[in-house]
Amino acid sequence: MHRRGFNLLELAITLAVLALLLTLGSGAYNGYQQRRQLQLVAEALVRDAQAGREAALAHQRPAFLRVQGGPSNWCWGVSVAAPCDCRNAASACRVAHSQAGQHPPMRLNGDAQVEWQPQRGETTGAVQVELESVGGQRRQVQIQADGRARVCDGPC
Repeated sequence: MHRRGFNLLELAITLAVLALLLTLGSGAYNGYQQRRQLQLVAEALVRDAQAGREAALAHQRPAFLRVQGGPSNWCWGVSVAAPCDCRNAASACRVAHSQAGQHPPMRLNGDAQVEWQPQRGETTGAVQVELESVGGQRRQVQIQADGRARVCDGPC
């Protein structure tokens, strides 16, 4: 007489292999998720920088991006005519504004300020800002002297 199905030993081995695969896969998935979240925040900063450049050209007035770094209370803000304080006077950042609480946990290293000229949207010099995930992955956002912004995986 043949019985169909699993015996207890086969079931235990199957569950052990499944647990091992899930354990190995979850670490890889967490790394992927952190890299993806880091990329999305870097792209959001690039979009806001592009909005600042476009605002300078559209309003024919200087536009400013102010980045205030830190481990958990970082922010950036974009405004026209005068720099805004994204920590204390976020309402003055009328073009764009973003705070750490709106994003997954990560660190924004360093402070920076960019001014776009209204004639051609150029800046007074190149600026780099570094974003770092909890797992240590990094992305650089560079705003070049011609006013354009881009994301780099390593140093720009």
